[in-house]
Amino acid sequence: MEDVRLQHVKAHGALYNLAAGDEAVAEAIGRAMLSVDPALIAVALAGSVMGEVFAHLGLQVVGEAFLDRGYTARGTLVPRDHPGALITDPAAVGTRAVRMVRGGLVTSVDGTDVHLAPQTLCLHADTPGSPAIAAAARGALEAAGVRVVPMRELS
Repeated sequence: MEDVRLQHVKAHGALYNLAAGDEAVAEAIGRAMLSVDPALIAVALAGSVMGEVFAHLGLQVVGEAFLDRGYTARGTLVPRDHPGALITDPAAVGTRAVRMVRGGLVTSVDGTDVHLAPQTLCLHADTPGSPAIAAAARGALEAAGVRVVPMRELS
């Protein structure tokens, strides 16, 4: 055993997407976190019901946005089997990252702006070109004066 303390919890995939809009699912996740360690950081889709539920339970919540995923006008992620679900252009992702963090906005697949306030950004390792996308996003953020820090420093 390495005696490493768990820092944060993020539901994954279909569970994450379900919890983003379903209070009961989000509450079950949050209560499970509390039963393990009330100091755990809860990662939730920025602006989602999930984040509200976690905060109501007393968890520290970090709002998350997705660099490589399309958004619907409602602020949810575009299903992977729909057009616009993946964003793979490094330069576009860099611009998008800065707009998300500095402006609190992301353009949805229908062209409308969605308001969000992310504190952390997700990039999927299985997105084609993810290393170049990550480098472009970090470079654009740093060029815009955004300080990239470990999640534990966000409290």
